[in-house]
Amino acid sequence: QTTAVREYFDSLGLDVSDAWSFFKLLDSDGGGTVEVEEFLLGCLRLRGQARAMDIAKLASDQKWLIQSQGRFQHFVQDELAA
Repeated sequence: QTTAVREYFDSLGLDVSDAWSFFKLLDSDGGGTVEVEEFLLGCLRLRGQARAMDIAKLASDQKWLIQSQGRFQHFVQDELAA
C-alpha cells in the first residue's frame, strides 16, 4: 500500500486495486505462493490495459470452475457405482 509500490505497478500498467485476484492470477501453478519467476512473468503478461487483467481473471475463474465440475462429476460417478 505504499506510494512507491503503487506507482511502480501503475508504471507497468497493472491495476492492482484487487490484490487478492492479482496475486491469484500470478500464482500460475496454484501452489498458494508466488515464486519470483511467476511474479515477473505474470506482471509481463498482465501489464497494459485493465482489460488484460479482467480477461486473465475470467480465464482463471473458468479454469477453476471446470476443475471443480470435473471433481464433482467423478464424485457422483463413484457414489452411484457403489
